[in-house]
Amino acid sequence: MDIKPIETRYKGYRFRSRLEARWAVFFDAFGVAWEYEAEGYDLGELGWYLPDFWLTEHKAFIEIKPKGVKFQAAQGYKVFLAGKIYGRNHGEDWRYELVDGDFYLDDQDDYLKNPFNSCLPMAGGNLFCGPFAIDSFGGHSWGHGVVVNPRVDNPNHNQSYRVGETIPSYVLNNCTERIKQSDIFFAWIDSLDCFGTLTEIGIAKALGKSILIGVDNSNQELMNVVENEMWYALNCAKFVGYGNRVSQVFDKLFNVYLQSYCTEEQLKFKRLITARKTQGFLISGSPWNEEYEMYYYSNSKEGRYKGFLPEFGNGKLQEAYMVARSARFEHGESPKI
Repeated sequence: MDIKPIETRYKGYRFRSRLEARWAVFFDAFGVAWEYEAEGYDLGELGWYLPDFWLTEHKAFIEIKPKGVKFQAAQGYKVFLAGKIYGRNHGEDWRYELVDGDFYLDDQDDYLKNPFNSCLPMAGGNLFCGPFAIDSFGGHSWGHGVVVNPRVDNPNHNQSYRVGETIPSYVLNNCTERIKQSDIFFAWIDSLDCFGTLTEIGIAKALGKSILIGVDNSNQELMNVVENEMWYALNCAKFVGYGNRVSQVFDKLFNVYLQSYCTEEQLKFKRLITARKTQGFLISGSPWNEEYEMYYYSNSKEGRYKGFLPEFGNGKLQEAYMVARSARFEHGESPKI
């Protein structure tokens, strides 16, 4: 049996839930001017949308959800970028379109000292977590016979690799660990000899990662092989995209990925913020300290907040929490404060 929220009256409004009414009490106690369900909006293919609150002075929409409702972030993901490694010196590696920094290390010693949890910033606020490479012949190392001998001053010598381990096995362990740490695994297939990439796709699949695969469609020979022979690898992916520029393919797949996890209401809320060129908060939980989650949207940024922004009110935050928590509602009528 579905449990329905209790409609509650407060200040002349009939709130759809007691939780919404309690937030209205909090706004009043905190000194925030508000209107409830002030206006609905036609969002085209997403349909109609009626946000819960409009903060009149701060020009911000508020949507209230029960505790436990999670909001999908649009950035801050750790991304593993699998694909052929082409080299730093000639600027040929496609990852430079996506990564803000140098993921090529000068020599084998620097590669061994690079912590497994190291990351570089990516466009869009995400983090590149691998693979890192050695700047030699456009690959991971100088040769498959090199043996790793940890130096005393290596801060990771007792946890990153084993004495006598060869570079190939270390590279495999390194990449596997970075795939484990990733939130999203993206593979760019632009050549017929992407043997390591295909192996990494299998590793990511076994680890249950969200896999996105991009294919360079400017190479007809490659496209023929991909369509006829790589169906097994492609079916490991959640989404597959085609194009001749990796940044465009990644952006498209990443946005599709986000939309697949966002709730319909979150998509509508984000669309409304963009269309109205304003800001807003998605809030889940009750208005008392450490018991709600906030997600902020604007045209320029978005992200999570642990508590209500002090600059939004002219009262004392802790006192507003106490007033909202102590409000008592009876039979759908106004609270007794």
